[in-house]
Amino acid sequence: MKILLVSADRTTRSGHPQNIGDALLTDALAEALGVAGHDVRVADLAPERRADGSVARIPVPGLAGLRRAVAAADAVIIGGGTLLADDQPQRLFAGLPRLCLTTSLLAVLHRKKLAVFGVGVDPVGRRRARAAIRLVLHSAAVWVRDADSAGRASRFLGGRSVRVSGDVSLSARAEIAARAIPASDREGVVVALNRREAALLRPEDVERLRSRHGSVRFLSMDQGVDADSTHLAHDVARELSVVEGPVPWTRAVAEIAGAEAVVASRMHAMYVACMVSVPVVAVGDAPKVRTFVGDFGVAHATGVSEACSTEPRTEAARTDAQTARLSEAMKELEEWLDAAH
Repeated sequence: MKILLVSADRTTRSGHPQNIGDALLTDALAEALGVAGHDVRVADLAPERRADGSVARIPVPGLAGLRRAVAAADAVIIGGGTLLADDQPQRLFAGLPRLCLTTSLLAVLHRKKLAVFGVGVDPVGRRRARAAIRLVLHSAAVWVRDADSAGRASRFLGGRSVRVSGDVSLSARAEIAARAIPASDREGVVVALNRREAALLRPEDVERLRSRHGSVRFLSMDQGVDADSTHLAHDVARELSVVEGPVPWTRAVAEIAGAEAVVASRMHAMYVACMVSVPVVAVGDAPKVRTFVGDFGVAHATGVSEACSTEPRTEAARTDAQTARLSEAMKELEEWLDAAH
């Protein structure tokens, strides 16, 4: 079956992924579907071609390109990441709500089967964005990333129950776990904060981490023109080393696997750490961070300074349970695709 996968993954002008987590999610889901025998193409709304990676991407700049890609597919999957969110609230109607709604409408127009798989659903306040998300969910077979997302999706659907898949990055767990190294060979700490929290990091926080772990490396999970590392204060940037980009997700995995600990608010730095059994401190009050802490049993700090004094931890049994849940959901998706075909 020809499957078009629509995600948040984008290619920068240099030919590399803008967001490492989005690239990992997209590749993991596309490769899992490919192993099941499907011909998977990833829609990339940037005009540039990806410089590396094993998954085929179709540049689809503009509505016409997306329409052609949908028309050429047998099924369309909106998959991976927190796609059901109002990510550009300063604009009238843009970003992820517009992308997901446009994709779903094109799938309906061209009579293609449509699934929403492995996505997070954030709290959404604006009426326009809520209406778009509601229409997407009503148009598709739905599996969401976690129980909190399922509750929000269910409310959009008037109380209808919603299936939970787990995060699709876990479908690459075997490949990622194979990159783990013995704890005795790890060194330093990897810090992967989003822009807002990177700006809050102070020299004394870096020194606290250094005193506990030795070296401190900052990994920008977003590496576009507004990369996470560009928000570090100048005096902080002098106190740590920044992993130089562009960074494919495979290199990000290697950086995390080689660390004693990870301090992160970027979700997929935390997912990768759990897959390679590196202890984690999750940072922040974002709903998806709190959900992750509950699901994976990692340490949690509401603020950056607190995180730098918190003992990191991870629980392998929690990661095993989440991986098993995703595996069951992938079987359900395969059954749906077989029925669709």
